[in-house]
Amino acid sequence: MVTMSIQEGLNELSTLEKRITKALTRRIHFGAVVIGRKAVNGYSNNEEFEKDVKSTYDSARALIKRRTLIKRAIVKKNAEVEVTIGGQTMTLAEAIERKNSIHFEEQLLHEMERQFTQLMNDLAEKKEYYRDRLDDHLTRSVGKENKEKLNINEDDPMLKFFRDENEPNFIDPINLRKEIDELDLSISMFKEKVDNVLTAANVKNDIEFDDTSVEDLSHD
Repeated sequence: MVTMSIQEGLNELSTLEKRITKALTRRIHFGAVVIGRKAVNGYSNNEEFEKDVKSTYDSARALIKRRTLIKRAIVKKNAEVEVTIGGQTMTLAEAIERKNSIHFEEQLLHEMERQFTQLMNDLAEKKEYYRDRLDDHLTRSVGKENKEKLNINEDDPMLKFFRDENEPNFIDPINLRKEIDELDLSISMFKEKVDNVLTAANVKNDIEFDDTSVEDLSHD
């Protein structure tokens, strides 16, 4: 049984992936065709070639196997360990997923902010137009001089119908300003804390896996 911290596992994964890439990008001969008793080109005899091929193949397979074991152990541990970020409790896997996909939340936030600004500008413009029309309506209804003398409140029957038909209103199904503020805070708090929380959890928590043929990573 091999035991190491998640962080050590991540570090080894990086090393393994480089070695696997190096092994697979090298030109590997898994067989050869020779004439008669001649040896494969570059070898003194065919036994030497066979030994080299088997060694190279076994090494590549061992590297891939160990990477799979470590990766599987990390995935399993990430699904078990819980962390708290910005007041929200989640597994490491959920934290990593949110970190990798938070750009979708940011895109949503930016679109909400863009629309809110546009809507507020549109509302302000229409309200100004409405006030001008209301003034004209009162002038036509009671005359300019009488309009200035009258103290007409918004509940006056003279205004109610005009207001109901013409006053601009902001339809706000989700309380847009509140949702913007809450999402902005959630994103900011998460991004501020996530890296430190993940690093601490990776150092503190161990993974375990069976590897009966541990590869000597100092060997290239």
